[in-house]
Amino acid sequence: MARDAAAWVDAWGTTVNVKPTEADQRACRSRRTPPSDRILASAKCLFFSLGYDAVSIDAVVKAAGVSKATVYARFQGKDHLLRCVIANECQVLSASECLGGLDALGVRRALTEIGTSYINTMISGGAISMLRLLSCRSVRLPESAQLLYDTVEGRFVHAAAECLERAVKSREINVSDTWLFATYFIGMVRGDLRTRALLGFDIHHHVDEARRSVGETVGLFMKSMK
Repeated sequence: MARDAAAWVDAWGTTVNVKPTEADQRACRSRRTPPSDRILASAKCLFFSLGYDAVSIDAVVKAAGVSKATVYARFQGKDHLLRCVIANECQVLSASECLGGLDALGVRRALTEIGTSYINTMISGGAISMLRLLSCRSVRLPESAQLLYDTVEGRFVHAAAECLERAVKSREINVSDTWLFATYFIGMVRGDLRTRALLGFDIHHHVDEARRSVGETVGLFMKSMK
């Protein structure tokens, strides 16, 4: 059964522990928003709050205040809607944590920046919601799954690997496979945070602790590469 906009906010807060942005709420409710944007905003609110299986095209139609013909004129169906929602959210996540300028920092500072940015991205409501939505659909939507991996994890592994390459060239560390060690580093920073978040546990205390301990993690990691 479709829910009204106020109920989406409640469900969002309960299910994913985040609230829709003001922009999402305005896009869902304002008839001045272009139909495609209104459809996507409504689909996002419904997918994130109710899950993929519980959402129908009819629910999106009702939430967006458009006709079914309008939806199908722009989107091929529910899978296509989900792909577009994922693509939009990945753009937002990529813009929210900038990894530029790391080559001007020392290896310890750069790894600290990467680790902190990774935590901020990984535990954001959008990232967790997308991981939940795609966990059982990655085979059917491989491009979306790859995009999400690249956004939430892959780009941080890549940034860490580049940082380690520079450190190897300057002889600060001695490792033969910088990509492998970069994955180790991201895994050390992540710990069990992602699992806790995916299972719906309250992770606020653990997130604060992880942010505070990034420096210690970097120090321990650097010692392992001497």
